[in-house]
Amino acid sequence: MRQPSASDLSRAGGHVASTLAREYWEALENPKGKTLSAILREHPEAMGLLNDFQKFKTRQYLAAMARWYGWLRGHSQRLTEWPLLLASLLESDRVDDTHRAWARRCNIAPERLMALGDAPNWVVRGEGYRRLVGSNRANVDPWSLLPGWLRGHLPAPPPDESPKDWHTAILEGFQYRPYRWVRLRDIQKNRTIEDTLEKLEEQTGQSAWRARKMPAAVRWPVHVKLPEAREPWPWIAQDFSDQITAQVCDPDPGERWCLIEPRDLSIAIDLADRMKGKGVVVVVSANERLLRAAAQLAKRCGCHNVTTRGMAGDNLPGKPGIYDGVLVDMHGMGMDRWRSQPESRLRCDERQLKTVVAAIDARLRSAEKALKSGGRLVYAVGSLTADETDSVADRFVTENPGMTPLEFEDPRTGKLGPPRLHFWPERDWGEAVFIARWTKSTPLSAGERKGNVSAERPAKPKARSKKPQVTEVAEESTESATPPTDAEA
Repeated sequence: MRQPSASDLSRAGGHVASTLAREYWEALENPKGKTLSAILREHPEAMGLLNDFQKFKTRQYLAAMARWYGWLRGHSQRLTEWPLLLASLLESDRVDDTHRAWARRCNIAPERLMALGDAPNWVVRGEGYRRLVGSNRANVDPWSLLPGWLRGHLPAPPPDESPKDWHTAILEGFQYRPYRWVRLRDIQKNRTIEDTLEKLEEQTGQSAWRARKMPAAVRWPVHVKLPEAREPWPWIAQDFSDQITAQVCDPDPGERWCLIEPRDLSIAIDLADRMKGKGVVVVVSANERLLRAAAQLAKRCGCHNVTTRGMAGDNLPGKPGIYDGVLVDMHGMGMDRWRSQPESRLRCDERQLKTVVAAIDARLRSAEKALKSGGRLVYAVGSLTADETDSVADRFVTENPGMTPLEFEDPRTGKLGPPRLHFWPERDWGEAVFIARWTKSTPLSAGERKGNVSAERPAKPKARSKKPQVTEVAEESTESATPPTDAEA
């Protein structure tokens, strides 16, 4: 019996993708349309006939339509396979049987097809796309693939880089397919993380790429399916940017940390592991489903120092000044999901930006109140607009003079860097994130505050007596009442 080849498996995924392409295309044209994951869940009969590789190919074909939607608009007048074919060729490095079947369906000679996924630059990719659609007026502007408002809200390019090259690299980064990142957990007594990695590579049949400065961070291509692990999990799926955020927090064993509505619950497990099971990590959220998911994940990972608390509005539960560290982890405009959920980039409205920034400011003010003196406040947002990153950090320091920026070691290089970090997808191979860290200054004691007041407001000299026999005493009293110098204060 002949075993199915990779081409057969790809064609099966392509057939299911073509049946769902029209529904997904209509969802992309609707600002409140369904996500790709929701559409796939609504067709269990079709997805149930596919194996894991075919399911991956189906998702890959459909997700490409969202990533290249800015170019595909205006070229969907043919059958549903037409935008599906164009998007797939823009991301493929070769033409396979699935592409040829779609081309015949659209009455196009398969000999005309060309793979553009390995094009060296945007110019070559744009010219090849125009040849495919047969029009020299086709829109091949790279900025049309991202929200139109983004260009005016990006931070200024670094002084040592060309603005054109810098923007080109950003556009390339958001068009890449994401990786599957994993963090190896050092929780087993008789097994190291090297042993866990060796077993994973044996089970997947592929070698992993390992971060040089963070040996616990490894990645595989997104199509690699990782095996199920026994509880407590020796590894956990966690993006590289979330692992860096946890390392910037740098919690010590025995501390009390507050994690406010995290973008990904794996970061709570990361903080708990770094604390060696001592202390406590409090996951705070107004979403009951998120709290239940956090408790269940902590149980599967064997983390007994993770607890959950509900919150109302922006007010954190508990008394002020009880946490050694607070992590404000927010999605912002959601640029951290633009690669894994490409339809989300089409639904970002510039009018939401002011509301998002106001929510971030309110959350930081609440976190500052909950932080004890000498504690650390870490702000992480899955966005890279200037409004949500540097502007928020500058405004927070201005409004809270007691919060001092705290430098930290750059996890990518291992060198001490500034108290802010921009994590770009095209350079760091993770999702977009901005990180800033502050420490709360120790307030002055009552005696120190009294000394400062006496230094600012000198005591009034006593009135001199009219009696001549006490003139010297009066002068001595006047001399002793003079304001102290700065050194004496």
